[in-house]
Amino acid sequence: MPTNKISRIDRFAAVKLRQRIQEEILKAPGATYTSLFSKFMLHGWLPNKANGEPLEDFGFRRHFNTVKKDLHHGFSGFFVCFLSRAAVGAYRDYYRLGTAPKAYNGMREIVSMTGLQDVTVSDLLILNGGIR
Repeated sequence: MPTNKISRIDRFAAVKLRQRIQEEILKAPGATYTSLFSKFMLHGWLPNKANGEPLEDFGFRRHFNTVKKDLHHGFSGFFVCFLSRAAVGAYRDYYRLGTAPKAYNGMREIVSMTGLQDVTVSDLLILNGGIR
């Protein structure tokens, strides 16, 4: 039975793409995703998916909208890494005391504390060495 797999871009390539989109939006605040998509195609900045095909318009739009939502947040990468370590330490203490919540999720805790999207938090953690 054939399975229908959606080909995705590499995790680090996605982080770099969102970082470059953020830089371009900050250079030209009124830029739309279509203008940036054509600029990225022209310069060859679009990453290839796992099956070798280039990223398409819909995928680029998703990354563009993700960046646009959290564009002007005031959290540094160091602060988000600190929160991540604090969440891990808190879970370790809960577990040691035997009071660990069953559905504890450090990422969800950080997202609720900062108000950022989980994608933005994971990007900051990847870029600052919090996640390998």
